[in-house]
Amino acid sequence: MAEKPLKDKVAVVTGAGRGIGKAIALSLAAEGSKVVVNARNREGGYAEATAQEIRKAGGLAIAHYADVSDFEQARKLTQAAVDAFGKVDILVNNAGVTGWKMPWEMTEEDWDKVVSVSLKGTFNCTRHACGLMKEQRWGRIINCTSESWISRAAACHYAAAKAGVVLHPSGRD
Repeated sequence: MAEKPLKDKVAVVTGAGRGIGKAIALSLAAEGSKVVVNARNREGGYAEATAQEIRKAGGLAIAHYADVSDFEQARKLTQAAVDAFGKVDILVNNAGVTGWKMPWEMTEEDWDKVVSVSLKGTFNCTRHACGLMKEQRWGRIINCTSESWISRAAACHYAAAKAGVVLHPSGRD
């Protein structure tokens, strides 16, 4: 049996309770990673369901509920990986929020929610993981976005946040 390419690597995947994040978490686990599955809230238990699916398939995973837009919660997410598995090798910044509204319909709270999760959440998680990666002299940060960053009038807050992720320092070589 061939050794899995990510054997003994530890991955943190934000927004991994369902959708694209769940698929990423399952794929990383299938390649041998130990996975910290993150979701913002416990309602529905999506992160735990994903972690259970990984464990059922023979992998190692824990669920951790944290709002990545909160600096301290993002720190605790990274610490959960260290506490459970000893390190962080891979960070996938996938968490995001949408809210399709034309600018004249959008409230300040609408803007702040989308930008806080997508852009600030990317910074918060990167900030806490990259120091560990630097110390261990290895790590990978993967920032997820979409083509919507180019321009969408009905989601200018989403486009602005995703453009910020594309231009985020961890998104460049």
